[in-house]
Amino acid sequence: MTSSHLRISRSVCALAIAISCAGVAVAARPGPMGHSGAAIEGPADQGLALPQQRGDAIAGREVFRSETFGNEGFWTDAVRLPQGIASAKVTPLQALGLGLQIDADMVGAATKAQLGAELMADPTGKSSKLLNDPAVTLALYRTTLSDWADKAWRPLFDRLRTTHSSVIMCSAADMNGFLPTHVTEHSRAPIGELAHDTRYCRNGRILLDDVDKAAKSSSASFFMSVYRQEGDGTNYIVVRNVYTPVIVLGRRWGDLEVAYQIKK
Repeated sequence: MTSSHLRISRSVCALAIAISCAGVAVAARPGPMGHSGAAIEGPADQGLALPQQRGDAIAGREVFRSETFGNEGFWTDAVRLPQGIASAKVTPLQALGLGLQIDADMVGAATKAQLGAELMADPTGKSSKLLNDPAVTLALYRTTLSDWADKAWRPLFDRLRTTHSSVIMCSAADMNGFLPTHVTEHSRAPIGELAHDTRYCRNGRILLDDVDKAAKSSSASFFMSVYRQEGDGTNYIVVRNVYTPVIVLGRRWGDLEVAYQIKK
């Protein structure tokens, strides 16, 4: 998860892949008897295995660690695991016991140093301040992109929103709809209450509706849309969105999205 976006899907996918691979390995083994009815010990010795010439071990590791196969929206928005974990006050130690994983390479330097010192003193983690603090759980299951975006992007979003009266929202989402940050008002920590978290905790979530998908499939220099934003169930406002592609190192990361109203 992260904050606020929880990346639990990595662990789920890893577990599913491990189970699947284990199943394939078992199925591929020969039975206890050959076709002739004689007992066999397996295939004949094939000699030294040839080195694998294709693939990239580093890239493969990153796919295994980071690829979510597009199911973040299910775990974050449909099942609402981040809110459930926050409401249940699950500690990092309990989360680890449930099978969630923490990628040490993705944890901030200060947190990693403190955690290392605590585990050196007590390898079980039972006396660790960090691993037994529910408030730390969501922070550990958070991408470093979110930390960077909070510092580099959020001030820009806030300034754009406050300096232009017609702008009602500003954010950026990657090609999967993941928002690493949002404006300050809508980047609050979840408290486990549906109404509050839906309104104020939009950072770290997957937001990818049909309009967003159409914008991301467009190769134009910008994409515009008009839609009706519901209010209290009776009243609504007409919102216009402008999507502008965000290119990082020659590759499209996602889009900058600005929502505005034409006020009479």
